[in-house]
Amino acid sequence: MHDFRYFAPDTIEEALAFLGDSNGGSRPLAGGTCLIPQMRNRHLGSPYRQKRAMRPECLVSLRRLEELRRVERSGDEWYLGAMTTLARLAERETEADIPVLSQVASGVASPEIRNLATLGGNICNASPAADLLAPLLALQARVHLVSEESERWLPVRGFFRAPHRTALGAGEILAGVGVSVDASASPWGVASYATHSHMGMTLVSATCILEETVPRSRARLVVTPASGRPIELLVDLSGRAERDRETVGDMLGSALAQQSGKVRGCHYAQENPQVPSWYVEHRAVLAAQEAVSTALDRHDQRGSARP
Repeated sequence: MHDFRYFAPDTIEEALAFLGDSNGGSRPLAGGTCLIPQMRNRHLGSPYRQKRAMRPECLVSLRRLEELRRVERSGDEWYLGAMTTLARLAERETEADIPVLSQVASGVASPEIRNLATLGGNICNASPAADLLAPLLALQARVHLVSEESERWLPVRGFFRAPHRTALGAGEILAGVGVSVDASASPWGVASYATHSHMGMTLVSATCILEETVPRSRARLVVTPASGRPIELLVDLSGRAERDRETVGDMLGSALAQQSGKVRGCHYAQENPQVPSWYVEHRAVLAAQEAVSTALDRHDQRGSARP
């Protein structure tokens, strides 16, 4: 690993001032579960890895910034600080408020990783395999970006631009994420597949949120295969399980066909040649169908529980 400096500010103002003065030579450090391996692997032979390799002059640790750890309700939104760990997202309190996000976070890697990895780091790394990307898109979440001069809000859809590319500007950090309370309470379903059965990187994931305004008629479906961008679909449902599975498969198959070249050119194809693009696409369809079926089951369970 190359030499770099390390700065651990005590306040967010100090962190923003340092990042603003570094002319792009510094990077914020959250849990480090993505950034540190990328820096360590810069000498590996893959041209893609060399392109991804980061060589910051200084790492600015956000670990001491307690204001980035707050989790609270603000009006009709849940506000989740960027330094909220995946372990905290998986706790019962979050499960009661944002169950879909808690469910996904609880299945990421190992307990050791979840204790370090953060919500902000998972998003800002902008990996197509980021586990939290699909549920946040399905929830239509938005991100809170701050710099020394200003702050702004962006939908997650606009924040993720391409693999390992975001809308984060120079001197900006992601302070938190806003999630709709109503969307969090909607029936949901998730499904994912990994390259290996234990501790493998996520190959494809799917999240479904049912729109309660039109019960059983429409699903907001997000699938994140190993490709350039997530696939977002609005699926009109018939209420008949077999027909709905066919509808989801047809719509997703068409969307995948439009970016099949991206699947073959992604980092899975280059670093894992044993994972062919057709397999990624096949697993994507299965994950999407499972997520929709689970969301519909939850909807039916709620209906039967009503007096």
